[in-house]
Amino acid sequence: MKITNQNPLVQFANSVQSKYNTNYLVDLLSISAIAKYLSPNHTLRDVDDYNEIVSQKYPELIYNGEIENQNISEINHLDVNPKQICDFLLNILINTRKNNYNGYFDIAPEYSLELAKMVQLPKNGNILSLNCSGISLFKEIIRQNKFEGNVHLYSENKESLKLAFLRIYPINQNVYLHLGHSQVENISSSFSDAFDFIYSMESFGFKKDNSIQTHITLAKNILKEKGTFFLFGESSLLITKKREKARKSILNHFDIDAVFNLSQAFKPYSGIDGSVLLLKNKNSKDNGVFVAHLNFLDESMEDIKYVIEKYYDYRLGKTVQSVSPLINQVKKEDLHEDFDVQRFNPKLQSMRELINNKYEIKKLNRICDIIKPKYKDTTKKYQKYPSDNSYKYVRTMDIKDGLIDTSSIKWICEKSPNAVMTRPGDILFSVKGTIGKIGVIDDNSANSLVSNSLIILRPHKNVVDTDYLYLALQSEYLTAQILSNITGTTIGYIAPKKVGSLEVPYINVSSQRKSIEQIKKLQKESRDLKKRLTQVELELKSKVSSLFD
Repeated sequence: MKITNQNPLVQFANSVQSKYNTNYLVDLLSISAIAKYLSPNHTLRDVDDYNEIVSQKYPELIYNGEIENQNISEINHLDVNPKQICDFLLNILINTRKNNYNGYFDIAPEYSLELAKMVQLPKNGNILSLNCSGISLFKEIIRQNKFEGNVHLYSENKESLKLAFLRIYPINQNVYLHLGHSQVENISSSFSDAFDFIYSMESFGFKKDNSIQTHITLAKNILKEKGTFFLFGESSLLITKKREKARKSILNHFDIDAVFNLSQAFKPYSGIDGSVLLLKNKNSKDNGVFVAHLNFLDESMEDIKYVIEKYYDYRLGKTVQSVSPLINQVKKEDLHEDFDVQRFNPKLQSMRELINNKYEIKKLNRICDIIKPKYKDTTKKYQKYPSDNSYKYVRTMDIKDGLIDTSSIKWICEKSPNAVMTRPGDILFSVKGTIGKIGVIDDNSANSLVSNSLIILRPHKNVVDTDYLYLALQSEYLTAQILSNITGTTIGYIAPKKVGSLEVPYINVSSQRKSIEQIKKLQKESRDLKKRLTQVELELKSKVSSLFD
């Protein structure tokens, strides 16, 4: 990491960084900032001196690292205040990708500023952050509410507590640290008070299901009767089968006030979507739930601002609905299947009601295979003409009028061992860039390699007809679903799993083929009429022209 600002702290940091890696520098600044907050006028001589100061109030933060003692004393000569040390330390953490601090993984700051407006805290009282992750949003909630009560920080990780302390202390000095264990009974014993507000961002990786379950159970036990539990997690919490246990636990223990699905919710991994659940103790008479889905994190932040505005309209008892961004109000029982808010798109709901009267609804992945190409073209060595051992290579731009235009198709010599080749009757579906462009594979385009911006839909034999599926994918109902699932700002993207979850109006295969036969007959009649109309117009033009010759 290159540090360019010139001030006493930076000069000191540069001298330390020449001897130690970034993690040691972070530790050094961290312990100095904490000690200077706790004892501003005390001169730090060594690590033992620091530990003596800190242990009086925060024994969890005693340091046992390997930084040389004399480097601590150098901080005493810096012409900077403790807040500058904190700010500088946080800048290092935010801009360093490789570190050992769990608190680094955070919520996109653009979202934090707006989401904090959803929470109203009392001026005093007790609030709690359960794992010190996503601390920027917790801090913003405290700042916007000008909260003066007690702030409790809980974590199983000492370094997360250090970072959380550094972020919260400048705006609220009533901070209490709790270093604990994952067992609910051990965590509960750490708290003697009930809480007005509890905040939790779930852990990531294989432990996330255990952590979220622990936090849900704990929050139920220590949340005040009219308290709020703000739960932030991955979007998988809303929809996947693996997270069903957590969703059931939420439904059993809490009333759900709001559910959000947010695109690009985390930093630094902006490709991960997030979810927000605003929960109340299960004693409310209100059975309504506010739901919203944001496909894009736009620079103007207009969508998230609009969603927050509509949330307050909803709290005032007003009816709220929007297609883009998706906003709706539903009943709690509507969430028993899952928390996928995209099911509640107002436009799709009205279409679904009409379609349900006539068709069975099936997920796309129940009637065809969703196949990723598994071909990574790293060479880009295309050929204009075929040669020995070359393969046709289909890109999105080769799809024209529902078929594959092979007149200008590229050829490529290399094929990955696991690459999937197209078959007659397959349908190509573009998932990146131009979303939802579809083309049917015929004999001319079969046995082709496919670009990674496309996926292959392979209809199940005797379940769905290729022509029927092609027309269904172009229907208004499917188009609306596709548009609601697109993510990305610069380049649009729809995940293959999302494509597989699209709802298709379904009739048995014999009825499909009968309908397609009638449609093809009408299409032929239409082409014939257009051709005849063109001939009549030419004859008319010729007749009028000859009249005055």
